[in-house]
Amino acid sequence: MEPMSSAGAGVGLWKAVVWLMGLGAFGFGLAAIVVMCITPPRTRSELAVALISTLVSSLSLGSGVVIYFELHKLMSATDINLQVAALLSLGGILFTCGLPGWAVVRWIFNALAKREGQDIVQVLQEMRDINSGGKQA
Repeated sequence: MEPMSSAGAGVGLWKAVVWLMGLGAFGFGLAAIVVMCITPPRTRSELAVALISTLVSSLSLGSGVVIYFELHKLMSATDINLQVAALLSLGGILFTCGLPGWAVVRWIFNALAKREGQDIVQVLQEMRDINSGGKQA
């Protein structure tokens, strides 16, 4: 391959990587804003947890969905219009997968706060009672 073709391919690959990173950040940012408008954080530390959990959920769950359904193959289209449509689709998937992250983390924190002061034996007994159909908290 001649030097100019190699350089052009390298620049093209770099542009695709930057587009994907920017799209992921955009999807994460929108997901974080939507979730925090629905359930606003009560403290500054809760805000940090919300941002981190939304980011991790968006990237991990979103990439899992993209790989599982082989949607990354959409990026190999030769037409630029199809590539842009594929990028927008992947961004939508990252956005959607980021939404449940903050909600799940908040549910876990509320459950832990409710059981603060209990030892592990009491928590395990409560879980056994719930699983066996006994008393519920």
